[in-house]
Amino acid sequence: MLAAPDNAALLEEIQRFTGGTEVVMDERVTLELPDSAENGHIVPLRLVVKSPMTDEDHVSEVLLLAEANPKPRIAALEFTPECGRCAFQTRVRLAESQRVFALARMNNGSVYGASKGVKVTISGCAG
Repeated sequence: MLAAPDNAALLEEIQRFTGGTEVVMDERVTLELPDSAENGHIVPLRLVVKSPMTDEDHVSEVLLLAEANPKPRIAALEFTPECGRCAFQTRVRLAESQRVFALARMNNGSVYGASKGVKVTISGCAG
């Protein structure tokens, strides 16, 4: 079960993505970020969702959210069985120390998630 954040914009994004479906937090979704980031401008992020990526069982969408950013949505990604694997890596901006959430919707409508806290020394969204 997803721990309830207290950010209204974040909750709205989660509700829009899940449509009210309960988010199951388990090892299916792996969200890798450093425990601390000296510079919030360039925080490495890696996401992997365990899935066979077949027509019958695959990840269809992933949503990445940052709890304390002015706009919580980091990325929205679509996947198909042709992708062969559900994996993504990039660098993101984080405004301050906060939790980052990854939500993965499967083709059957179920939603899995993970979250990770990151301590940010220098803000990535100032100015």
